[in-house]
Amino acid sequence: MKPASPSLEVWRKLHEAADGFKAIEAWTWMSDASIFGVRDPVTGTVAYCSVIGELGELLGLVAYLGAVGLRALDETLSSNGDYSDINLGKDMKCLMATFQSRRDLDKPDLETIRQLGLSFRGKQNWPVFRSYEPGFLPWYLTEDQAIFLTLILQQAAEVCLRAKDDPDLLATCHEGLYLVRVAETCGEGIVWKDQLMPREQLPEGDLVPPIQVDELRVVKVRNAARATSAVWDADVFYAPACIGENGKSRPYFPFMCLWVDRDSELILGMETAEHDGYGQAFVDKLIDVVQQMKMRPREIRVKRDIAYRLYEDIAAKLGIPIRQVPKLSVIEGIQKELAGFLGKR
Repeated sequence: MKPASPSLEVWRKLHEAADGFKAIEAWTWMSDASIFGVRDPVTGTVAYCSVIGELGELLGLVAYLGAVGLRALDETLSSNGDYSDINLGKDMKCLMATFQSRRDLDKPDLETIRQLGLSFRGKQNWPVFRSYEPGFLPWYLTEDQAIFLTLILQQAAEVCLRAKDDPDLLATCHEGLYLVRVAETCGEGIVWKDQLMPREQLPEGDLVPPIQVDELRVVKVRNAARATSAVWDADVFYAPACIGENGKSRPYFPFMCLWVDRDSELILGMETAEHDGYGQAFVDKLIDVVQQMKMRPREIRVKRDIAYRLYEDIAAKLGIPIRQVPKLSVIEGIQKELAGFLGKR
């Protein structure tokens, strides 16, 4: 069932909250690394909020949702962030409110503004609201998301004003403790209070999809493949092209896996899969590659956590050591060419 779109009244309240947040211009004193949280009174999800606009370019608020969002926030704030990475921006799980130029808005945005009787002028004044999910294009808000983002903006304005007067208010966020605004029922109303909460951790099972392995086949493939001194590089990433750009459903990026011989730069295998079932498809692909090549490399190198966790068990069963490295130059070059090719189609 398709989630409900926001009613006009929900949109009105969201725009009012956005106007209130913009009016305080929190980006003039807040750093994007000063993180605080707002907990959804309905679902319990914590939105980890980062004010953007310190450099005066893109103004607004990003609310990273739960442990998945927090991981993306960590990568965004990391000084080692790779801005050429093919997955850049595709791993985000957040709600975003930004203030941009009229040309940056889509028809649905402008239609909502027209129906509300609102008017904006100039650059960095037009509100844009978007939902980000890993592996999907940024999309329009559902009603539940719009309601939560309204609360986030309201609470963010309060926290930011307090932080202006008390620079140490959010100091604990650098120690893994976050100030989180939590709604509590008081009589017939709701009162928002501060709570210090430790950072959320991803459950182990959320990192690796369930995989079924034909143990007998794996033994046969391993025994038939000769050991070599080759090094194979592997990556799991989002394809650099969308599926479903018909306006009827949310476009998404399929998963891809790529296998390359590091020294010869020969592509050993490539596979594309849907979000559901990619793990099984990619583990099967590794078994296929070893079987077809009739060889086992000295080691497999991967860059991302998702690839390491996906392949570590099957690599061990195949008798191949696996190692995580910070960079895979050959694969990254192929990904750049792939993105350029698909971008021209």
